[in-house]
Amino acid sequence: MAALTSTSMAAVESSARPLSADSIVQKLMAANAQRAQALRGYRGKRIYRLRYKGLWGSHDAELVVEATYAAPDKKEFKVLSENGSHLLINRVLLKLLESESEAQESQN
Repeated sequence: MAALTSTSMAAVESSARPLSADSIVQKLMAANAQRAQALRGYRGKRIYRLRYKGLWGSHDAELVVEATYAAPDKKEFKVLSENGSHLLINRVLLKLLESESEAQESQN
């Protein structure tokens, strides 16, 4: 013979205290620090595609890069191929990579 025990969710929820905003932020910062310490590096291929449709017609651009990260603050991008509008590649896609590199440097 089996006995069933039932606990209402309201009783369980009322006994748990909500976390304060400071407590949540501290836990997030601790988790970020742990993740950063565990991440030694990575390498991956990224493909960026951009399509412009506007006053001057339609233009496409594609940039394939190898992204390499080495802890704690070294991020590099190597362009493997580029295709399409050089204006979009130079003024948008390469600027995007430049901004990401600068953001990495300013974090450390």
